[in-house]
Amino acid sequence: MSSSLRACSALFFGLCCWMLPALTFGQSYVDSLTQALPTAPDSSRAFILRELFWENLYQDAPRAITYAQQLLDFAQPRHDTFEVARAHHLLGMGHFYNTRLIDANRHLLTALDLRQQIHDTMGISYTYGALGMVSDNLSDYPTALDYYFQALDVLGDKAQPDDYAKTYTNLGIIYKKQGDFPLAKSYLQKSIALHADNHDSVGVATAQVNLGILYKDEDQLDSALYYHTQSLQFFEAQNFTRGVAICIHNLGVVDCKRKDYDAALAKFRHSMQLGEELHSDELRLNNLNEMARTYRDAGKYVHAIRHAEQGYALAQQMGIKKEGRELCALLAEAHAALGHYSQAYQYQAAQLALHDSIFSEDKSREIGRLEARFEAQAQARTQAAERTLLEKEKALQTAELQRQRTLAYSLGAGLVMLIVLVYVLFRYSRRQRGQNETLIRQQQAILEKNQQLEQQQHEIVRQREALAESNVTKDKFLSILAHDIRGPITTLTSFTNLLAQYAASMSPDELNELSLEAHRSTQNLQALVDNLLKWAQSQSNRMTYQRQPFFLEPVLATSIEHLRSVAHQKQITVTLRDDGDACVLGDIPSLQTVFRNLLSNALKFTPPGGQVNVTVQTTEADVTVAIRDTGVGMKPEVLEKLFRIDARHSTKGTANEKGTGLGLVLCQEFVRKNGGTLRVESQPGEGTVFCVVLPAATVPAPAES
Repeated sequence: MSSSLRACSALFFGLCCWMLPALTFGQSYVDSLTQALPTAPDSSRAFILRELFWENLYQDAPRAITYAQQLLDFAQPRHDTFEVARAHHLLGMGHFYNTRLIDANRHLLTALDLRQQIHDTMGISYTYGALGMVSDNLSDYPTALDYYFQALDVLGDKAQPDDYAKTYTNLGIIYKKQGDFPLAKSYLQKSIALHADNHDSVGVATAQVNLGILYKDEDQLDSALYYHTQSLQFFEAQNFTRGVAICIHNLGVVDCKRKDYDAALAKFRHSMQLGEELHSDELRLNNLNEMARTYRDAGKYVHAIRHAEQGYALAQQMGIKKEGRELCALLAEAHAALGHYSQAYQYQAAQLALHDSIFSEDKSREIGRLEARFEAQAQARTQAAERTLLEKEKALQTAELQRQRTLAYSLGAGLVMLIVLVYVLFRYSRRQRGQNETLIRQQQAILEKNQQLEQQQHEIVRQREALAESNVTKDKFLSILAHDIRGPITTLTSFTNLLAQYAASMSPDELNELSLEAHRSTQNLQALVDNLLKWAQSQSNRMTYQRQPFFLEPVLATSIEHLRSVAHQKQITVTLRDDGDACVLGDIPSLQTVFRNLLSNALKFTPPGGQVNVTVQTTEADVTVAIRDTGVGMKPEVLEKLFRIDARHSTKGTANEKGTGLGLVLCQEFVRKNGGTLRVESQPGEGTVFCVVLPAATVPAPAES
């Protein structure tokens, strides 16, 4: 069973256990609610907005979010905390189904805080369950487990067997994702038993499907067949076509693992037919995927290619890259087995491109998960700090009340004793003033301590923000490093594997093409490693800069000569205009790196037959080196991100040359270290000019012989 269908089954059967979905009454019901909303009285407006939210949530999440926001705008001016909390909960669910997990987590935490203030036990339990869903999708499984257990704990004696059964299903799914099959199996079996005692057939079937998938993953095929058959019988009795299609598909996967390929293919065809009746592209894609794999395992490569090509086209249409990558790998394998090496090479290249795209998206999602987790922790710490401040304020108020009581008692006693003896009153008054002064000093000390605590808290927040910014920069740098090194190495490995396996049957043109691609990958890897080493030395302050006066013309000429072969290959004319008198103050090795990178970029984005002109202009204060090309140019949005490591942009050259992604960032860093500036001007189709402005220096004295 493919990973996407497993995710679909888990989402379909176990994800929404803690939220009661709205009943669907048809389009006429939605239309009547929409028409009634503008003129609805305040007493029914909130109900209509909630109903419209649930009716739109699963088909049009953005529209559902607008209704939840209207509910919040309606409840806030009325200071209805219960309805405000419910609106934040609905906003959290809307953003969850719109895959905006950070916003979902923020609204749900706000709803939880409001419901705790008004002691809404049932609402608190629902919000804990929703937070568990968000944490599950953020792959923060320990936090998800904690939220689910808290959802039960807050209900206490009010928790029903159905609440436990649904929670056990969710816990089983999470433990399965964590790879703890025994514990997942235990919770799913408990869920089945509780649902059966409660006469909840839907809950039993839900847990049976997940338990069948778990047994299949453990290769306990008889048990998997049993549970899938039980759930299939239930869905057939209920005429639930989607559930029937998923169960038949799962049974086909079991047959495939038993190598009963004919039976498996028959079930996949049946499941795909049901998917077409439901107009479900997802079911069609998963069945095409499994049929292609089954034909490949059976050695029927022609049939495997036909089904894989249909699935690949559908995956491209749906924008599902992981399924597309798996199908490209299968197509490359099948074509290679049939001796179609050109087609195998094309699909392998497509697989590599999809792999790189998926890797980048996974890193972006991981950064989003980390940001969401950090925001949740920061909000929790802020709430804890607010509660601490409230407790301190209460302590101050208690101390003040105690002081007032003591003062009143002392004054009363003094008045009584005044009648008896003036001297005693005088002594008592002095002692009372001393006590008052002591209390005032204590109060002042408490206020000063509070100020110190607030300053310490501000300092901690500042340090945390600085640390978070540093961690984000480090993570993005490591993401660049992992992606850019993995790309050339993966490409080089793929080409060498093709050469090792099929070199004897390849034509000279194919061998020459693969050799050139391997050579380019090696050159890209060498350039990447050089720039990475220099960048790492610069960031760790281990790179020394020896600034001294020197003539600029020999350094530029050397850099041009270093790239002369590249210019010759692309038939590009490189000219240098310098009268030879320009003298600058700087570090020669780092500036050589800057000029080589800028010249390499100019050659990379200039088409054959173009020109690259290097000019030097001198003033009393500085020297400007302009490197101008007649290349493709850049758009304004590309220029804005050109020197930012957190918005890295790498584009292929006119001959499909690949960039390292760090060259321009490295150039800007080295120019800044040498006391200069780097600027760029470009228009699409009109070329680009990079200007390096360096401080001018007096002519160095000739060395003694």
